[in-house]
Amino acid sequence: MRVFEKHFGGLAEKIQKRRKTDAELDEICRDFELLMTSRQCESSLEDVWNDAFNSSLAGLKKEILAKLEPD
Repeated sequence: MRVFEKHFGGLAEKIQKRRKTDAELDEICRDFELLMTSRQCESSLEDVWNDAFNSSLAGLKKEILAKLEPD
């Protein structure tokens, strides 16, 4: 959950609760966690990879926030 606290602040708890009942959100969050884990494992990435990584991370973060919006 620390990853979500760092990137989503006060929404981290809401995200964790919602993941239990929203399979799509859970999958997006798992992808986000995997990207964060892979980023920590790679110490020297090429600039092109960094750009693609940051773009993917931003896209996943946007999807997670969109899932939290009321219908």
